[in-house]
Amino acid sequence: MTLPAAFTLLSALAILAFAVRRRSHRTRLPPGPSGWPVIRNLLDMPKEHEWLAFQEWAKTYGDIMSISVMGNTIVILNGEREVKELIVSNGATFAGRVRFPMAELSGWSNTIGVTSPGDKLPTMRRFINTSLGPNCVRDYEPAIDASVTDCLRRLTHSKAEVAVTVDPCVQLRRLAASVILRVAYGYEVLKEDDKFIKLSEVALETFFTSTAPVWLVNAFPILRYMPAWMPGAYFKRQAAEWSDIAEKSRRETIEWTQTELDEGRALPSVAAELLGDPNHDPILEWTVADMYGAGVDTTLSASMTLFLALALHPHVQERAQREVENLVQGTRLPNLGDRQHLPYVNAIVKEVYRWRGVANIALPRRALQTTEYSGYIIPEDAIIMMNLWSIFHNPEKYPEPMRFRPERYLPTEDGTKASLSDREDDGLNEDATRYVFGLGVRQCPGRHLADATLFILAAKTVASCYIDSPTDLKGSPITEDSVSYLPGVVSQPAPFLCRIRARDSQAELLLSDGLAV
Repeated sequence: MTLPAAFTLLSALAILAFAVRRRSHRTRLPPGPSGWPVIRNLLDMPKEHEWLAFQEWAKTYGDIMSISVMGNTIVILNGEREVKELIVSNGATFAGRVRFPMAELSGWSNTIGVTSPGDKLPTMRRFINTSLGPNCVRDYEPAIDASVTDCLRRLTHSKAEVAVTVDPCVQLRRLAASVILRVAYGYEVLKEDDKFIKLSEVALETFFTSTAPVWLVNAFPILRYMPAWMPGAYFKRQAAEWSDIAEKSRRETIEWTQTELDEGRALPSVAAELLGDPNHDPILEWTVADMYGAGVDTTLSASMTLFLALALHPHVQERAQREVENLVQGTRLPNLGDRQHLPYVNAIVKEVYRWRGVANIALPRRALQTTEYSGYIIPEDAIIMMNLWSIFHNPEKYPEPMRFRPERYLPTEDGTKASLSDREDDGLNEDATRYVFGLGVRQCPGRHLADATLFILAAKTVASCYIDSPTDLKGSPITEDSVSYLPGVVSQPAPFLCRIRARDSQAELLLSDGLAV
């Protein structure tokens, strides 16, 4: 056999082996809808409320399934066991992020949310995990207390006996922004039309827009190398404008903190801690800036759900009010240090996370290597989607999952949790709502701050306010069965109105005087 002939034969065998191996991997993928030639499952993908579609598909294909869209293998995890065994126990294997080239071109390549494992990510996570650890968050409690008290004072600005109908979204968003800017930069929001809130909101909008699938470069990353002057390269010029906005947001806030430090009036903050090291890595300034985008919408979502749930369930408010009143006796408002003595209020917070979590689908991951699980192959670069809605609404673990029932987290007479008492100890007999802050090695570093903020808001609200009569913006009453949420990465209630008033003159006095501790 001649050398060219041998080379041709070996090449053919190599191609055949690759094809067989690829077909083998495909046949061993988790089951899923069969799809169509070429486009595969493109037409099967739901346009909205995909978590409900995935939950329905699981009845046919099981708690781990797969689809193929635009050449990408997508593995969907609907069950808690699968999430725990794959993402939590093997977090490093599934620590990759789905890339959004348009976001990277728009100045967001140095943020934790879009950074894949590599040289930058460990430095960024180590810094922010240390800065926002549970002990550090306790240091910021007075600032959180003050922001929550101010929010409730604004919402109950009439006399105690007079209820006002309000849209709580405006003040709750201001609360989320105030807490984050205070902790991140030592900056106190004092005006309705605050310059740093406006700047951060504009920057955040550019980020979300840049991750949308409408940008072809997100589907075909090679387009990022097109010169900006070429026809069809409008996205490059738009990305350059957005990059300037992102940079302005980072620069002006960090420079403000630096000025405060130079003039000796800086409040404790993550940025002040960073700037205290003259040799700090500049990339960490982006990590601080990332706190606003990562926290404001999620905190708002949980806060809105809290108010909606309380408005819908007067008996929940009454029980929580009795618990708080027994502790503080009307002499002060509760604080974070009271948490261990307020189990029912704590259960309300957990039920907010479960009933209508801030994200129904966890941020997608990317497999960094081919993995075998339960006889299936999960190929390298597969996109992993975790259906938190399905986990949080599993009727076997959470009976009547669509009902808001804080008592499901409290001990029964025999010492077991009500929703878990009939389950075997299979390693899953525990609260899954911790997944609301992410899973494994990419768990949200701001989880302690977000959780502390929501608990303080819940405790102070039931201690000082009555909330009732939720309606939509047209005035139609909202019931638990008619609750509506907006589609999106972050799950947020559709706009609603509710009546709110201070419980009594003493509660009004405590809010007016800001007696948080």
